Amino acid sequence: MNKVIKKSSVIRFVKYIILFLLIYCSFESLLFGTNILPSFQVAMTGIYVILELGILLLIFVIQEKISFDKNTALMSAILIGLIFLTQIYSYVTGYSFFSPQYFYNVLLVIIACTMTKLYSRQAFEEIFVNIMYWLSIAGIGIYVINILGVSLPHIVLVNKANLLFHYYLVSAQLLGDYIIPRLYGIFREPGVLGVYLSLAVFFELFSTKKISLLKISVFITASLLTFSTSGYITVGLLALAYLLSAKNNLQKFLLILLTTIVLCFCLTDQVNQFVFGKFYTVNSSLNSRIYSLYGGFVLSIQGFFLGHGWDYIINNFTRFIDRTYYITDTSFTNTYLRMACTYGWIFTSVVLVYTLKFLKRHSCSVLQFIFITLAWFVMFSNENFLLNIIVYVVLFLREEKYESFAN
Repeated sequence: MNKVIKKSSVIRFVKYIILFLLIYCSFESLLFGTNILPSFQVAMTGIYVILELGILLLIFVIQEKISFDKNTALMSAILIGLIFLTQIYSYVTGYSFFSPQYFYNVLLVIIACTMTKLYSRQAFEEIFVNIMYWLSIAGIGIYVINILGVSLPHIVLVNKANLLFHYYLVSAQLLGDYIIPRLYGIFREPGVLGVYLSLAVFFELFSTKKISLLKISVFITASLLTFSTSGYITVGLLALAYLLSAKNNLQKFLLILLTTIVLCFCLTDQVNQFVFGKFYTVNSSLNSRIYSLYGGFVLSIQGFFLGHGWDYIINNFTRFIDRTYYITDTSFTNTYLRMACTYGWIFTSVVLVYTLKFLKRHSCSVLQFIFITLAWFVMFSNENFLLNIIVYVVLFLREEKYESFAN
């Protein structure tokens, strides 16, 4: 019996480590994603390969065989096949066949597919919430200590935009002049942290059997400190979606109270101007969001079946926006439109259909489903998550026997 318990504890620990590393070592992280040193992205690739081998080994240890159901295998084969076809098409039209993004994307699909042999939907979401909870506490703590002027051990990290950061392993702080200090966590920018926090709020509100108001409070506090416009909007939509079906009057009251406090915070002049001022002033952030929609849709229609490929979008999107709309200094931030532009609408339609199925499992009414879906697409319309494991793992997660990893 003791051996069985010990084996179960070790497996549970390994599952936490795997998901933590997939979050920590990603294109969205500051250390690996936008580090000016290219060796970190090479290292990230090696880490992902090792993680995949580790996942396969763990599956074999648990089940004594490695097998996948037909639907999972078929969907992963379709996605990988479409990526390969786009790669060939891109090469035929004069672009590189060996762009590393194709390899990363195939690797992410494979990892997402194999992860579902280890994680049920509920277990995955619970582990994700717990990881983000402790990262949020660490980030808030370091943020407050920095505000107080106390120096902590750190390394100086430079990103690809030549911005300097104090990096504390579990959080980072931008150096230089800024209007309001913002919480970055381990991520490349506050808006990316806002996406992860919104995902944590989503999973906690709509997946957990017993909601932890402490965790929700920590996530909302961390989200407020990002001063991310889309993060504020997404959390607000999720709170509204939850209140549509909340049966626990105490939880409903406390969530309304917490939301009221947040609104009061947002209505202060400095925060309102910083977070929501971009809606009525000309700025590159708003332009990137708007023209990712306009330009992204036009380009996706032009490459309807197989897209344009990675190199074309990287080299031509900004040029296309400049030439068509006379807008400069933009970036392609919309995840699903960028997916359609890169791989075409066949690939993207498969992803969207299974994403919507995933979201539907979390809703109990049509209206709630609409709000949840709106929140999800607001999240991923403001950041480029095309090479992120979350976008793909939700396609494969299934309802299986629930196993708690909280203790």
